[in-house]
Amino acid sequence: MKITVQFMGPLQRDDVVLDIQDNGQFIDEIQKYIPQEFIDSVSIAINNQLVSKVELQDGDVVTILPPVCGG
Repeated sequence: MKITVQFMGPLQRDDVVLDIQDNGQFIDEIQKYIPQEFIDSVSIAINNQLVSKVELQDGDVVTILPPVCGG
């Protein structure tokens, strides 16, 4: 399945299209694009919906959101 990945905030980079077989492969692949200091603290949205569990389908758009802080 083909998944488009967008990176926001300090993770800003060009979109990446991954051709993966399953959700586990997505997790392995996406870690190559996220700096180590953000690995455990990013949020993930699938098709503009924040999720706590990654369950992908062909054509999904995944957005990787870094931790944020406000005042």
